[in-house]
Amino acid sequence: MKITKRTAMAALATLSFVVMHHASMQRAGAVLLGSTNVNTATEGELRRIPGLRRADVRRIMLERRQARFHCPEDLYFIDSPIALRYLHFEGPSDLRTLRHAPVLMKRTA
Repeated sequence: MKITKRTAMAALATLSFVVMHHASMQRAGAVLLGSTNVNTATEGELRRIPGLRRADVRRIMLERRQARFHCPEDLYFIDSPIALRYLHFEGPSDLRTLRHAPVLMKRTA
C-alpha cells in the first residue's frame, strides 16, 4: 500500500497527540505516531515504545496481572517522560510507524 502525502496529512489531521521522533527511527526516516494502551498491549508492542527499557516492559506485564493501570502515576517506575507520551490507559491502541513520513511544519497557536 502506497501512502501519498495527501493521505498522510489527512491521517495526521485527525490525531490529537504530539508526534515524537525517536532517535533510531529518525535515521531510518520513520515517525512513530499514536499511543498504546498499557493495560492491553502485548510485550512486543510495549518494546516498540521509545524510552521503555526491557525491565520496564517486564514490570508492566507483571504488575498489570494484579491490577490495571489508571494514570501516569501508576507507572512511577518508568524514568522516561518520552515513553509516557506513548502510553494511555483506556481504549484501543493506535501506535503506528510511518516510514518515509512527509516533513511536517510545526503548528503554532
